[in-house]
Amino acid sequence: MKHVTRGLRVAGWILCTVGLATVALATTLGGVGSSRVLSESMAPSIKPGDVVVTRPIALSRLGVGDIPVLLDPRRGSTPIAHRILSVEPTTEGYAVLTKGDANPAPDAGPLIVTSDPVPVVWAVVPLSFLPPIDVRLLLGGMAVFAALALGSVVHSMVRPEPDDAGSSSAPHFSNQDLPR
Repeated sequence: MKHVTRGLRVAGWILCTVGLATVALATTLGGVGSSRVLSESMAPSIKPGDVVVTRPIALSRLGVGDIPVLLDPRRGSTPIAHRILSVEPTTEGYAVLTKGDANPAPDAGPLIVTSDPVPVVWAVVPLSFLPPIDVRLLLGGMAVFAALALGSVVHSMVRPEPDDAGSSSAPHFSNQDLPR
């Protein structure tokens, strides 16, 4: 039973490490991005402090209900992640009308979106309980922690266990055995 429990624990750590490494690699190489949410405009589904994970979607595939991360020139350089109410093709691109779930009215007029692909919210990581930190730093730290924990578990698996008398099957040396 001891070996089964240990095997399940190791499998869990391996899955955790692979998952974290996949997220870290995807955010670095695969076009997947992440952003920390700053406002309450999408509450209760997305709260301030949560992290939205985005994936690129072709501009022509945007639809009602999607939550793209767009730059609204009327708001400066701060990106917004609001739900799409309507999408209409135009000669310049696509006119996208959005609204924050918690906002009483749609955003002021549609945005003309020309960038292709568009980052769209794919997952929400509820981290609103944490103080503001860089998301990449958090993911990297989690991956390092998982790798160290996995190494510790693997080390404990290969370390010889004591027999019933309490002694280990590994060789034991005392100070008297050392050359002088």
